[in-house]
Amino acid sequence: MAQARQKVLEAKALRERLLPAFDAMYADALAAAALPGARERSLIVRLRLVISTLMRPENGEFRARYGKLLMTAFDLASRLSNDFLPEAPSRHVKKI
Repeated sequence: MAQARQKVLEAKALRERLLPAFDAMYADALAAAALPGARERSLIVRLRLVISTLMRPENGEFRARYGKLLMTAFDLASRLSNDFLPEAPSRHVKKI
């Protein structure tokens, strides 16, 4: 229980670091991806779009504005995927 509580606290702390800039960062990522009307509620999906936008070489202006948050965004996305989302079934398990 203590380990689970710690994971939640760490994820919340990362989220709090991103929140002040995240709405603008996500809107700019949508614009850079030519998806200005799209909106996604899932934080993990929004984080993945932001991270992929930061990683593309042609998005230098976006990276200059938000690059300092890349590791925080990546760390939060990784923690959400690893600690809070269900694992995908193994490809090696035979279906009966």
